[in-house]
Amino acid sequence: MTPSLHSPVLTSRLRRPAPGRAAWTSLAALDQAGGLISGDDLALRLRGQVSQPLSLVAQWIVQRKVINLNWRSGYVLPMFQFDPVSMAPRPSLADVLAELSAAYDDWDIVDWFLRPNSLLQDKAPATVLGADGTAVVQAARADRYIASL
Repeated sequence: MTPSLHSPVLTSRLRRPAPGRAAWTSLAALDQAGGLISGDDLALRLRGQVSQPLSLVAQWIVQRKVINLNWRSGYVLPMFQFDPVSMAPRPSLADVLAELSAAYDDWDIVDWFLRPNSLLQDKAPATVLGADGTAVVQAARADRYIASL
């Protein structure tokens, strides 16, 4: 049996694979925000709700409707971006990603979601996304604008 992606053994090996950058150290924050799920596990959880769940997950990834991180020849996806019941991407996520993708890579976007944001009363966007997606979109727009200066 394969260990869960939430296990310390696997998540301790998940590192930002770009040379010259500091090791990604937000794993504890990511765990608190719901952890990670593999693309295959997400498709399994969607089975019964949609006719072709694997194709749907692949479509979300290719169309950049979700954040995904390449890991061990597959993809893992942060759970904070999904509705916990339906496992569908949160409604405002696509708008947030449209703002941030122009200025940040996927690892930077995950870091952005996990860090307290002054525009969100010092709450992490990952914790606000489900309750007030409009505010998260506005914060993303402001941060993209600042990053582009």
